[in-house]
Amino acid sequence: MHLIDVQNLFYNDNLYYKSEINYLNKQIELYKRALSDLENKKVSQIVKDLIYEKYHISNNRNIDILYGILKNDLFTLEKRLELINKKYSMSLSIYNATKYRQTITPDMIAAIKEKLIEEKVKDADLIKIMELIKVRNGNILVNEKNAIFSEDLFLVINMLNSGFEQIDVPVNNNKLLEHDISNAINIINNNSLTIIDSVLDFSKYNIQEQEYIYKRLLVYYQDKIYNLIEVLKNKEYYFDIELLKQIKDEYKELYYIYMFLRNRLDSLTIVQDETVLINLSTDEEDNVRNLYYSSNSEDASKCYFIKDLKEIREKANFTILDLIRNFKLGDNRDIKIITNGFIELKHDQIRIILKPIGKNNYSVMGVFIKKSDNDSKTYKKLFDRPIAIKDDEYSKLVEEYYIDYLESNKRKGTR
Repeated sequence: MHLIDVQNLFYNDNLYYKSEINYLNKQIELYKRALSDLENKKVSQIVKDLIYEKYHISNNRNIDILYGILKNDLFTLEKRLELINKKYSMSLSIYNATKYRQTITPDMIAAIKEKLIEEKVKDADLIKIMELIKVRNGNILVNEKNAIFSEDLFLVINMLNSGFEQIDVPVNNNKLLEHDISNAINIINNNSLTIIDSVLDFSKYNIQEQEYIYKRLLVYYQDKIYNLIEVLKNKEYYFDIELLKQIKDEYKELYYIYMFLRNRLDSLTIVQDETVLINLSTDEEDNVRNLYYSSNSEDASKCYFIKDLKEIREKANFTILDLIRNFKLGDNRDIKIITNGFIELKHDQIRIILKPIGKNNYSVMGVFIKKSDNDSKTYKKLFDRPIAIKDDEYSKLVEEYYIDYLESNKRKGTR
């Protein structure tokens, strides 16, 4: 037995714990909704389902008794979640330390020993692993002198830490879907993207089920990317040049997979987006659109849209403001569907690029003046920007800033 076997053991544990954490969080949310219903004197379908699923009771409508049962179950679930989170944290630390050649601490060694005993590993192999860890830790201490420490990697961390969206995954209890998601992860992890593109097929499912699968896969690979970021942020870790290259290569591979899956999801939603744009509800309230703004800064005045505006001649500002206002109010006249699920607002040479991110919600990627029919580099630059976070307060600050900026320029232009 070797340290790679230990790494694989804890990799599998991480998958199990992460799945369990997701399940428990969903269950806790259901129980909280059920208890809220009972507090409002309502024996809802959620309450009935939870009681029947666990206790096979279908006719008890005593609110106090039901509340007591579910409250106790919720307490048990929360305690289990707390325990699983601790196990996941330790398991992930061991996996990261073994994979990225970091010091394996005494606490980690104790957890490894406990795991190997649980797996009924032979005494000789157990002793061998403990000795390998000692030798490995000694080598790491020797190499530290010429190491690059994580505090020196601020720019790398910032680069890795940008560009990923909040993905809302609905609850789905279809076991067949879960089986196919696990199979998809195995296929993706063990093949090149060219092979994946030809073998990954979920056409037997409807659009909503396919969206669920791709969102789950995106969240899975987001977690792997975020784990890399956490490794880099850990002040106890150090990185030699070879290891830093390994991390960067791993990030690039994960990023390509993520974008491949994102494009697959976009190809499912673009048809629906076109339908939404053509068949908008006649209800005025439903037509109002919410705009969020792509950014890599907490400063609203430095989001990409405002940076772009400042590069555009003042004469175009009148039209840009009108395009935005009309679009927000549900006007479809200036909309064009482009590629990968993006749309643009266009008037003459002005192009405002947006990405639909859910019902009546749009990420504003940026704005530019189109100078030729083949301005592909500018389009790609805007497509590659991070999808906006749905933050109403941030959007309000952005809009206050650019409305004031555009109106101010408009007044200057009329003098």
